[in-house]
Formats: sequence, C-alpha cells, structure tokens
Amino acid sequence: MSSQTRQALDGAMQLAIQRHQAGDVASAEALYAKVLSVEPTHAGALHNLGLIRLSRGDSAGALALLGAAVEQRPAEPAFQFNLGLAYQSSGDNTRAAAAYRQALASNPAYRKAWENLGVVLQDMEQHAEAIAAYRRALALDASSVLARQNLGNALRALGRLEEAEAEYRAVLDQQPLQADAAAQLGATRLSRGDYQGWDEYEWRYWSAESLAASLPWPMPLPKWDGGDLSGRTLHLYGEQGIGDEIMFASVVPDIARVARVTVWCEPRLAPLFARSFPDIEVCAKPRGGLAPLLGPMPDDTLRCSLASLPRFARRTQRDFPGTPYLRADAEATARWRDRFAALGGRLTVGLSWRGGGAARAREARSIALDRLAPLFAVSGIRIVDLQYGDHRDEIARFNAGAANPLARFDDLDPLQDMDGF
Repeated sequence: MSSQTRQALDGAMQLAIQRHQAGDVASAEALYAKVLSVEPTHAGALHNLGLIRLSRGDSAGALALLGAAVEQRPAEPAFQFNLGLAYQSSGDNTRAAAAYRQALASNPAYRKAWENLGVVLQDMEQHAEAIAAYRRALALDASSVLARQNLGNALRALGRLEEAEAEYRAVLDQQPLQADAAAQLGATRLSRGDYQGWDEYEWRYWSAESLAASLPWPMPLPKWDGGDLSGRTLHLYGEQGIGDEIMFASVVPDIARVARVTVWCEPRLAPLFARSFPDIEVCAKPRGGLAPLLGPMPDDTLRCSLASLPRFARRTQRDFPGTPYLRADAEATARWRDRFAALGGRLTVGLSWRGGGAARAREARSIALDRLAPLFAVSGIRIVDLQYGDHRDEIARFNAGAANPLARFDDLDPLQDMDGF
C-alpha cells in the first residue's frame, strides 16, 4: 500500500471516529465501510463497525466484525472486552467469559472487564467465582456502585444475607438515592425476617430494574400513606405478576375490616378473589395495563398497591395471622378429589419444575424433569403435572417405560385457568 493511500485511510478513520463520537452514526458507518473496502483487515474499522452493529442489536453482525478485529489484534483488551459484550448480548455466556478473561490477561487492571465477567459468571450460577470477580473490580475502584451492588446480589444468591445487606448499605452510603440498591436491601431484610425492610422495598417505584419488570399501574387516585382508613374507600390493585398478587392478597381481609375495599386484579384471578372475598368488590383490571375508567370519586377515596399493604399491616412476625384466605370452588374440588382417587388412592403431589420469564430467572427457577426421577420412586405417592406451558414432549420422554409416570390432565391449563389451577 502506498504512503498516499495509507495517509488517506488514516484520514478517513479519523473523520469516521469524529462522526461516530458526535453521534452521526450513519456517516461513521459509511466511512468505516469505505476503509474496509480498501483494507478488509483494518482492525480499527472492523472493531468500530462492530460496535455500531452491537448498538443496533445485531449480535451476529457484531460478532463477525469484532471477532475479525480480535484476529488482527488479539492482545488489545478493548477489542476482547467488546467481543465479550457481543457474546453476552447473544446469550453465549461461556464465550463471553472467555473473551473477558482474555481482556484481563492483557490488562489485569481493566475494572469493567472484571465487572462484566462477574455478571456472566453469576448468570451461569457460578456465584463464588462471580464474587471473586466483583471483589477484584472493587480492589481497583472501591467506589464502583455496579460492582458493589452486583456483589450484594451474588452474596444474596448464596444465602449470605447479612453480607449482602452490608454491600447494599455501602452503596447507599455513597449514593443515598440509588433506588435499585435500596429495593434490594429491602428484599434482603425481608428474606431475613426483618419486616422493617418493607420501607426500603417501597423504593421499587424508583428502581430502574424493578420498573423494567413491572410498571406502576396508572390509577388516578391519591396514594394511601398508612393513615386512618375509618370511613374511607381504598382501591387495591396487583403488580409484579400473578403470583405476587396471590401472595399479597393475604392482607386484604385485614384492610377490609377498617375500610371499604375494591380490589382490581389480574382477570384470571377475578373468580378466585370474588369467591374468597365475598364482602369486597372485586374487579378485573383492564387488559394492556390501561387505567380503569372511574367516575367522579369522593375525597375520601384512596389507592394502594397490594404489594405495599404489608408495609402497614405486617411489621412483625406476630402480624401474620396464618389463616387461609383463598377459597376454592367446592364442586370443582370434589371433582378433582374423585379424579385423584381414581389414580390409585395414593397421596397426590403436584409438581411444577420450570418457571421465570426472563432468561436469568428461568435459569434460577428451573430444573430438568428427569433430575427429579428419584422422587417418583418414593412409595405411596402419585405425582401430578402442575407445570404451565407446553411440555408434552418432555413429559412423554420422562414417562416412557416409567413405573410411576407423571399424571397429566389435558383439560386443565395452569397458565390460563387459574381458578382450576
């Protein structure tokens, strides 16, 4: 390549980088492509064009370009780091971890690489290794909020709750308005049976992580602050998923003793809640997260999330009454009792073995059915499928030749028929 051509390529790269940094991504992309048309192995152009692909969610395109850049300059830590990002975004945590380790081999002081290595190790449920990575990041920069909060998350996953709580508190000492850490601190205190944690749990309304999973429901009423409810009307509503609605509804009977209560619930729960709370108005929430169409309301009408009720009614262990609060349909219960008896008259055990919406939650809350085979060898029991979703192929493979197969009922959909479930 002539010196004149090299000079032109260098000028094009400098201009591309300037456009890229200024936010003119289209011009930068065109310039990187022009450089590669002349020099297909230009490491900088490959790398930067790969970053553009990655920013657009094109993991495959980013991997091809960043991988080619790494081939040209394998000892460049930033190239290995961004290749790790591309693998991580594509869900390939094993290769992401390898790339981050390559970046650290070239630059052991690369704090962000330690932080990201910790995240992928945690996603792979290698919590002890993740903790070590976060500690290395903190040794390089003790003020890293990301490393300290993730360290708390990893410690919490291992049940080391007091250590996790200390890390969340350290984050809040640095940044008192760090809502993610506050919400995690609250959840950790609750896990330890410290019910003052409900106060920090309220920070979920300002936590980006919590809001990404569950947006507040837009009910146009003033929020109850725990004050006197005598003679007032309180509209309650669920959040965070159907399981949480069921759990927090245990507080509804307590509140209904002191206020007029309307419960807005997930439509699938309406029959169950209406039967369980016969003296309370139960309404199905509108689909799509829309607010209800309410008419003019008197000034004594307030709103509160079901998940916020325990903050006012479950402050100590003594506040949990321990009494059943859900009422199943009596006729349906009798029919199911007869069906279970027809299976052989043994003790019936319901089984669900997979859960979670997001990938990380699915990994943490799921187990392969065949790993539970020893349970089916226990004498005197019959195990019944309560797993939502279509797992017929997995069940068929498991039941092939089984002496005590998993009993499955095609007429019940655990995901849709919550009352039957």
